[in-house]
Amino acid sequence: DLYSFCTLLAVMSKVQEEDVRKRKAAIDSDDETDEEEERAKEKTTFNKVTDYMWCVAWVGFAVAVLQQSDLVGVMLHSNLIRRYVLYVSLACLAVTFALGFWLSFTQDPDNFDNVILDAAPGKPKAIPVATFFWVLGSTLFAFAMWPVYHLTTLPLMFVLFMGFLHSMRLIPGKKKKN
Repeated sequence: DLYSFCTLLAVMSKVQEEDVRKRKAAIDSDDETDEEEERAKEKTTFNKVTDYMWCVAWVGFAVAVLQQSDLVGVMLHSNLIRRYVLYVSLACLAVTFALGFWLSFTQDPDNFDNVILDAAPGKPKAIPVATFFWVLGSTLFAFAMWPVYHLTTLPLMFVLFMGFLHSMRLIPGKKKKN
């Protein structure tokens, strides 16, 4: 199972690299008209499917890592972890997750860059607050779990982070207007 999953990730990576090369070649060519540039920038159905597959792959990989590492069982039953630090880290990560849900359901996708780059009306501090709680929670989580997983704590957390980010993209929210 893990071998086939890694093979799927490698194939998807090659497809994405080829797509990036094609886009760069299309943008770099000097003889393109404005209409051709617009078409090169548009997302094709293939690109949308590929992006969705990457999201599902990262979430699946995070779930597989959770199962193989028995992270939930370790958090519940191991005497080696630092309990109070773990509880604070989980609270910080819950705040981040709640802010992610809130933004995905309330923010208009057409203006989402305003939330990240500028201050959106009514939501001026959402991204910095979520980032602060994510960094704090992740650092505390690594500190709490280090006695159990040692050096594998960092790759474990990276995979969980990528799974979390891509799970946020899979949450249905307001759709873009065509």
